[in-house]
Amino acid sequence: MMSEEEEAWPEVGELVVARVTRIEDYGAYVYLEEYDKEGLVHISELSPTWVRRVEDVVQEGQRLVLKVLRVNKKRGHIDLSLKRVSKKEQQEKLQSWKREKTAITVIARAAEKLKVDEEELSDAILSAFNSLYQGLEVLLRNPSRFTRKGKLDPKVVEGLRAIARHYIKLPEAKIKGYFVMRSFEPNGVDIIKEAFKKALKAKLPKEVSLKIYADGAPKYALEITASDYKRAEKALQIVVSTVERAMKGKGTVSFQRLKHA
Repeated sequence: MMSEEEEAWPEVGELVVARVTRIEDYGAYVYLEEYDKEGLVHISELSPTWVRRVEDVVQEGQRLVLKVLRVNKKRGHIDLSLKRVSKKEQQEKLQSWKREKTAITVIARAAEKLKVDEEELSDAILSAFNSLYQGLEVLLRNPSRFTRKGKLDPKVVEGLRAIARHYIKLPEAKIKGYFVMRSFEPNGVDIIKEAFKKALKAKLPKEVSLKIYADGAPKYALEITASDYKRAEKALQIVVSTVERAMKGKGTVSFQRLKHA
């Protein structure tokens, strides 16, 4: 059995996700799912404005993002506040909480299917990454990096990645457009091909994929997919400038970006 010192307790100022379990005249009792403990939101901490009835603000079964005000481990008391949590904090905490719940589900399914210890698998990921979800994000974007950092068996990594794909859809930034390229040199086709080869070999930001293909000469389509728009925009600059340099003095080149990727 865990001692008081070994038990996990929230820290003062921490944001926690909790579900309302009981409503009293003086406040709402909540269950802190992350810590398996009960806490209290006093009626005075429900809203910045005066509250006549607790039910006017929260309902039983409702999930809330709360700020920890006081923790008394000896008495087992946790005092919480709803009114001291901003909307932005609520959104960010709920998002991270939902992501971690998804990650826990993925780990559990993977451990069962791959016949490995669930706790050992979680510990291996958490020893290399800040959270389970962050680890799974890296796994989906860059499996080799995940394998190096997580120090897991390649077969386990492959199986875990296959399961993670079903539960996690990574955000993507896409840029589409097309080049219009002409060269009147005798080997004009080869010149254009060489320009695109250089673009495809260019050093792009991490987590970026690039496609260039003929779309009916003299048009050539371009598609860039990245984990965020900053990377996508940087990749676009590199690709366009690489192609322009390769075509300088050998032909004409222009790039048109499509508004809706």
